[in-house]
Amino acid sequence: MGKSIEQLEREECRLRILQILYDAGNALRAKTVRKILDDLSCPMTWDTFMRHVEFLVSELGIRAFPASLANDMNNVEQAKYIRMMKGASFDSSEVSTMMLRIRSLGRSHIEDNATILGVAKP
Repeated sequence: MGKSIEQLEREECRLRILQILYDAGNALRAKTVRKILDDLSCPMTWDTFMRHVEFLVSELGIRAFPASLANDMNNVEQAKYIRMMKGASFDSSEVSTMMLRIRSLGRSHIEDNATILGVAKP
């Protein structure tokens, strides 16, 4: 049995997040990534966006961290940070400091050298 339309849309939005971060080459503010998604006809609420971010972080495709952080967070710290950001209001100051960066597995997926299940193929 094939994938549902909703599943295909989720996978496509996750791919777009990876592509945005891949094309940027550097970390981007999460709010900027969400705005670009809106411009690419992939609009979503902050909660939905954060679910995609959480998924991609758990699959090692991206990293999420506060702009003020000097060192990478470990997986537990990152999970706690994402949980806090999921509960935050889109207009809060904390959300404005959230950064996203593609990881090597995310790059490999975009370059078609690896596969992240739950993300559309480029």
